[in-house]
This record gives sequence, structure tokens and C-alpha cells, in this order.
Amino acid sequence: MARTIFLRFLPVIFLVGVFSILVTHAALAFSGSGSGTSGDPYIITTCSQLQEMSSALSSDYKLGNNIDCNVSPYNTGTGFTPLGDDTTQFSGAFNGAGNSISGLFIDDTSANYVGLFGYVNGATIKNVELKSVNITGGLYVGGLVGQTDGTNGVTIDKVEVSGSVSASGNASVGGLVGLFSVGTVSNVYATAAITGAGQAGSVINAGGLVGYDSGTIENSYATGDVTATNSGTNSDAYAGGLVGQTAGSSSVIIKNSYATGTASASGATINNDMGGLAGFCGSGGSITNSYSVSTPLCGVANATINGGSAGGVSLSSFYKTSPLYSVYTATLAWGFDNTWVFNDTNSLPVFTWPVTQTTSVSSSSSGSSSAPSCGDSVPTSAPDLFQIDTSNDKAILYFAPSSGSVNKYMISYGLTSGDNRFGVEFPQNQQSGVVSYAISYLTPNTTYYFRVRGGNGCMPGAWGNEMKITTTKNSKSASSYYESFAEKLLSFLPSGY
Repeated sequence: MARTIFLRFLPVIFLVGVFSILVTHAALAFSGSGSGTSGDPYIITTCSQLQEMSSALSSDYKLGNNIDCNVSPYNTGTGFTPLGDDTTQFSGAFNGAGNSISGLFIDDTSANYVGLFGYVNGATIKNVELKSVNITGGLYVGGLVGQTDGTNGVTIDKVEVSGSVSASGNASVGGLVGLFSVGTVSNVYATAAITGAGQAGSVINAGGLVGYDSGTIENSYATGDVTATNSGTNSDAYAGGLVGQTAGSSSVIIKNSYATGTASASGATINNDMGGLAGFCGSGGSITNSYSVSTPLCGVANATINGGSAGGVSLSSFYKTSPLYSVYTATLAWGFDNTWVFNDTNSLPVFTWPVTQTTSVSSSSSGSSSAPSCGDSVPTSAPDLFQIDTSNDKAILYFAPSSGSVNKYMISYGLTSGDNRFGVEFPQNQQSGVVSYAISYLTPNTTYYFRVRGGNGCMPGAWGNEMKITTTKNSKSASSYYESFAEKLLSFLPSGY
């Protein structure tokens, strides 16, 4: 039988004539550079300046460097005060510019809108990593945002969150957002552990990325474990690897997303529903080309589910024991172009963009800011790929290393020339002789195109030449050589030979 799930809200009691005022970190005029406009945003360089955003919640901001919030007074007591609440929401723009905010600490179960941003309305938040957050709050709690307003759409793009996030009461809690109302969340991921604890008459919605969703989520993933525990009469608990509960609305769209964490819901007297992707999938919404390791995909599957099933995608398909990309390109119709690349090391699709990097943003006296930059030296030459050996499902690449500063190499490969759908990065500072690297789990009797480039810290080098090889049908081996193989081999011999 279909069930309609409603959020329950705790009554608010106003005591006339009896009140108290809690003073935390007072809002101050912004002390950094810039004027707070889209063309000249305020430049944030310290956690103190991050907190000063509370004094101008409709302005534009940009991080000028990595921010450490594990400093006094933001790492003691209740910690950092969330930016915005249900009375005065954050409605500006925040650009992390590829920088990180580490050690964000909030511990206030009496607060209802908790996260870096407590409550946002019509805002844009992008290009930032929240590292090792430790956040505990009341009703709506997220690593990035507690709640978004249902009036004006919010855009969240290229954000990652790690650490732990927890909530208590009639709560919605997520690694990224507690309650997401209207707008789009895209190109995001969370690895945070999520915990929601309820009480009699309450609903707990706990998700690895979003607690309660009524908007659009696309190109996202979550890997943290999710626990929703409720108790007492008339209570519900919903836990999902990506989303706790989706609204029964056509505005709900989840696509090109996955979750790997374990979801657990228990203790409630009415419903304890858990799913690898979502605990409760409301009617009217759609879930497209998305999947989870754990089954079922939805604890309660009332939504339209395409590109997957209520049973989820099997573990054997999720990990690459069959053709490397078939689950993503054929079964789920994912495109591996500018968004995703297949990580050969952990067998998961990941984003092509690194949110975090060594960057610096300076501001002139006029307040204008420069683009993010990297201080590491670029390798001075590209690797020279000259031989590939293959047998059945494995390829071993041999290449002459990059010269100059280099501490890692990146291999990109796909099924057509210039195809970058798969990739692997490995540490290596060799600058002479021959470097070799083996790639496994390839599809037998399939042609692959490979190329290599060196890297140094946050600075990648140029791609080298491209080579192709066709894997064998059986255990027999084969080799492919670049046109200049003979010359390349001679170049490694001592002079005089």
C-alpha cells in the first residue's frame, strides 16, 4: 500500500516576558579586501573573515587561499556560527576558487539550521572542499548547508565534504545539505559519516549527500555510512546512501549519481526504511542512470526509476569484473567526457576536476582578484610511450619519463583516439631509463588507446604520444611498438654501442 510521508515539525513555544540572549561571535564589518560585488568580491583569507560573512549575507565572496578553522575561538564551545538562518538567509555568491576549508567545528544541538551556511536562499556556492568537518546540530544539518529556502533556487556546484555530520530531533541531515528545497546540486561528492537521532513523534531523514530532497541532484556520489535511529511512539526513520527521503514531487530529479556507503534505519515505531541510494523515494520524482552498491536502491520505491531498478545494480557489475565501462555507458548511459573519468585504482568513476589544489588569490588595492594559480614547476617534457605488452585483460606500458620536476604520472585510455573515459594516477619521480606500469581488468579482444603525461604537485605536464593496442582473446600475449621503437631502444644503450 502506498504511503504518504509528511515531515513533522516540533511546536515552537514563545514565552512572553521571559527571554534570554545568546551572544556568540559577533558579526563585524568585513576586514578583508574587495567590495562584495560580483566583479569585485570580498576576498577571504582567514577563518575570522569567513565568520565575518554574517555581516553581509547578500554579498559576493571568494576564498583567497586555503582556510584553517581549527583555531580559537572557532574550535571550542559551540564553534563556528553558521552563516544565515531562517530570518536572514545567505543570498549572495560564494566561490571557493579551488581552495579548502579545514577543521570546521560546530556543536550546537539547540540550533535548527546548521552547516557552514545555516540557511540559504537564491545563493550560488561553488568550487570548495570542506575537509574534516565535525558538525552537530538540531533539525536541519549539513556539512555545507543546513537548509535551502523553497522560494528561490539555489545552485551548488563542485563541492566536496569529508568528516562527520550529525543531527537530533525532527531532523534532516546530509553530508552536503540537510534539507534541499529548490535548485540544483551538481558535480559534488561527500565522504562524511552521517548520523541522525530522533525522538517520539519525529522523522529522521539521513543521507550521505542530502537528508531530504525536493530539487535536482546530478553528477554526484557519496561514500560515507549513514545511520538513522529513532525512538518513541509515532516516529519514522529513513536512511539512504545518497538521500534520506525524496519529496513526492515532479521537481525531484536524481541522475548520474551513485552511493557506496551502508545505510541503516532503526528504532522508529512506524517506518524504518533504508536504501542504497535513498531510504524513501516519493512518487512523482525520477531517478535516472543512478545506482548503489547496497540493495535495494530505494527502501520504498514510489518514484520513477530509469537506468536501474529497485533492486539496484549488482556488486559484480559495479566493480569492473566485466567490460570496464559497460555499466556506465551502456546500462546507465553515462558520458565520460568532461565530467567523469574511470579511476583504475579503486574501480570507481570520479570527477575529472580536482576541487582542491594549491592556489592563491591576490587582491590589488582596487579589490580586483586574480585567477587561481599553482606554484609548482611544470615538467619540461612529455613522456614518450614506445611499447605496450598485452595478454587477455592486462596491458603493460613502457615509456621514457618526463624531464624536469616530476613526482607522478597519469595514464589516460579509452576506446577511440582521444578518449579519456578511463584513467589512473601513480606516484613516480623517475627521470631516466624506462618507466613501466600495468593496467588490469581490460576487456579481451578490445582495442584501447593510451597516452601518458607527467605531473608535479598541482601542475600537470603535457600529454605524450598516443598508442593503441588490441587485447588478446585468450591468455596469449602480444606487443605493440611505437614507430620510433628502434631509435628509442638504442637511446638507452651506453655511448659506443
